This record gives sequence, C-alpha cells and structure tokens, in this order.
Amino acid sequence: MKKCFYASLAEAQQATQALGIASQAEYQQRHLENPRLPSRPECDLFRQLAILAHIFR
Repeated sequence: MKKCFYASLAEAQQATQALGIASQAEYQQRHLENPRLPSRPECDLFRQLAILAHIFR
C-alpha cells in the first residue's frame, strides 16, 4: 500500500510546524511522529524536495 503524503506544500509546512520541527536534522529524527510526512524528502525530487524547501525557507 502506498503511503499518503500531504497534497500541498502548505499542508506539509503546517504539519511540520505543528510538531515544532525547525531544521532538516530535526525533521529526519522526528518525521515519524506524523505518518504523512515523507521519510526521505530528498527522494521524489519534483514533489518532496519542494516540500522540504518550502518548509525550511
């Protein structure tokens, strides 16, 4: 079964901020607290990297 990620950058940003995640290193340690956040946002470059860049801008 394919994992369901957030449909928009804004949703992923809100979820990350709600967890209080403030850096990429912290994201890698804590992303499992929300199953809709991708484990490796550097994969799937067209979507997941855009999410990471938007979250930490």
